[in-house]
Amino acid sequence: MCKQSSRKNRQDSIQWVCLLLALMTGLASCDDIIEPSLEGKQVVLLTPADSSTSTGQVQTFRWEPLSGASRYRIQIASPGFENPAVFFLDSTTTAASFTTSLSPGTYRWRVQAFNSAYASAYSTRLLRVDSTGSLTGQTIYLQRPVNQTTTNSVQQVFEWTPLTIAQRYILHLTPHPRQMGITSFDTIVTKASVPLRLAKRSQTYRWKVTALNATSLRDSPEFSLDMDVTAPGAPQLATPFSGAVFSTQPLMLTWTRATADVLQDSIYLYQADQTTLVSGFPRLGSGTSFSLAVPAVTLTQGTYYWSARSLDKAGNSSVLSPLRPFTFQ
Repeated sequence: MCKQSSRKNRQDSIQWVCLLLALMTGLASCDDIIEPSLEGKQVVLLTPADSSTSTGQVQTFRWEPLSGASRYRIQIASPGFENPAVFFLDSTTTAASFTTSLSPGTYRWRVQAFNSAYASAYSTRLLRVDSTGSLTGQTIYLQRPVNQTTTNSVQQVFEWTPLTIAQRYILHLTPHPRQMGITSFDTIVTKASVPLRLAKRSQTYRWKVTALNATSLRDSPEFSLDMDVTAPGAPQLATPFSGAVFSTQPLMLTWTRATADVLQDSIYLYQADQTTLVSGFPRLGSGTSFSLAVPAVTLTQGTYYWSARSLDKAGNSSVLSPLRPFTFQ
């Protein structure tokens, strides 16, 4: 009875706070503020199955998303949570899965859903990791750079999920196409990450990792990394034509891109002195056009100059296209 009364008082307090906030902020109802309750609910665990035995050291824990939850807490302890010898993991995530590496042993793992106001009960399972010490059959998960990354940053950190039975790793970084007889840049490490400074030139690389111990080895899949330090060409202004005269808005600016790898374009609108930007510029275009429309942009009588700059997928920026004038009267 006391517990029910306490819960009712808490709910009444939340309702009063909610109504006050709604009045202060103009929200339509308390539903815009109050988080859905997760009390009495549990996360449905998917894999690994309860009491299962796995020979893989890298484990991905999966569960069903729970309605109303914004995050999940996953905990792993060995041999259990009551008297743990090792509390291996206590982490939160927004995803309905979590990947980590486990040494051979017996583990309990559990997941709790929560939001800013409520938390569900824990769902718990047993997992045994059994390994002979052989790397054969193990999986190396490359983490970053993600496969087919395009970047202009020469500072890169190559990371993968560690295997506890691996004694060392070899990072193989291969230019593609291969250059002047160089087949691969190999780096031997004992940790599951390697920081490298790459040459500042446009180049595609293939990279993978080999894990080794005294009796076996295992290769990862191969990922690609595209190093692009070449700036795109300046966009070509299309309309309006140089010296065009307008008296009404909206006014549409259009252009064409010089290269296919352009991600977005910035529009620069200058006042008559050709150096002072109109307030709010530069702005991003939509595709290859930009509308000078009221109220976002209000033109007054006078001459304006406009230009554009392209940004490619790697983050390289072009030079500004030549300024082009138009008059609004």
